[in-house]
Amino acid sequence: MKAISKVRISSSRFLLKPFLSSLAVLSLAGCFGSSSGGGAALTGGGGGGGGTGSSGGSGGATPTPTAFAAAFDRTTNLPPSINPLTGRANYSGQVEVLTNSDPNNAQEAVFGDVAMAIDFAPGASRPISGTVGNFAGKVGGTDVQITGTLSTANAQSSAPNEVTVNSFAAPVTGTQITQTGIVATFNGDLTDHANKLSGSAEMTILGSFNGSTGEGLIGSNGVGIRPQTGAGFISGGRFYANRN
Repeated sequence: MKAISKVRISSSRFLLKPFLSSLAVLSLAGCFGSSSGGGAALTGGGGGGGGTGSSGGSGGATPTPTAFAAAFDRTTNLPPSINPLTGRANYSGQVEVLTNSDPNNAQEAVFGDVAMAIDFAPGASRPISGTVGNFAGKVGGTDVQITGTLSTANAQSSAPNEVTVNSFAAPVTGTQITQTGIVATFNGDLTDHANKLSGSAEMTILGSFNGSTGEGLIGSNGVGIRPQTGAGFISGGRFYANRN
């Protein structure tokens, strides 16, 4: 059978794409792996305003980097999904966004809750609806609480939003393998009192399903934020979600 490997996230696999007409955001061509993986780093700063999305996040408490890594690894360690996924399902989990120029410094990160409803019907139009919110963590050694929610409902109609399916016959046995993934874009306004992560934000996530019936979803995220004044910034990290 063709091996289905899990590859470590690498910031060098992030590609830039247009963001909010004038800022680049990370598009994800990358891969998923253990908690030792890194992401791109955040730089810049500047003002902005608050906002809300179409619904709330998953409602979990903001984890420590250690707790996030443990939850990410539990989902990663499920075997890859190799059968077609059908119907509709709800997923909830958390995203990690690194905020230090050193991608190996996992203590400098913010975390948020992600919640998604996914329609696996072939050809479904914009099959992923969801939000990312309840952001909190550390930036430059400072604890920050970030208000605002990113939502697929706020994304442009041309922004990526799809369930991806890759089917092939395994060598020798001829067994049919179906790998399923997602790509989705979330937009909104974020505000923090430290004025470090405030502005119009866009997050793109790219993930693949694990478990025999798609019980888990793991992947990478890229974030771009355009403040009202000052330099914009780009960052990235990982996410996981589990079927409710």
